[in-house]
Amino acid sequence: KVTGTKDGITATQMDIKVDGLSYEILERAFAKKSYPDLYVISPFRTVIDGVKKEINAYCRKHPESHMAISKNREAWMKESIDTVHKFQGKEAGEVIFVLGCEAGTQSEGAIKLVNRNLINVAVTRAQHRLYVIGDKDAWNWKPCMQVVETRIEEFEDIQGKEGKQISSGENSK
Repeated sequence: KVTGTKDGITATQMDIKVDGLSYEILERAFAKKSYPDLYVISPFRTVIDGVKKEINAYCRKHPESHMAISKNREAWMKESIDTVHKFQGKEAGEVIFVLGCEAGTQSEGAIKLVNRNLINVAVTRAQHRLYVIGDKDAWNWKPCMQVVETRIEEFEDIQGKEGKQISSGENSK
């Protein structure tokens, strides 16, 4: 579910499961600007490394895509895709917060390391749009994930006061 106001403030609920990064979001951003005002953030270095590999693979498979033809893609990837710590004190128009980790005992140790402050820093980097990509079953038990839900509720409250909805839709996989 995507919500927002006439000013473009939006959020995406965490009940959407995505196998990987949403190329549609990235393509839209690169179609607007060759160096988009967009961060891709994760709590984990391994997730960030995977995201960068996925983007490069996508560009090889789609050489005519907006991302592939952008002369600024490599510089953007270096500056705009990283762990939460790099972005403390910075903001972007849009943020894709990639949680990583699937439900199961193998992920529990990594998820336990993520605290409320880390989540808060990640979700408050977004000025207008916040996309949260993750496995709700893996993360829902974590009390600090309430920060994400609270942020989404704040955006929904603003939307309700404005009386307008930019877009809404249900996605699930």
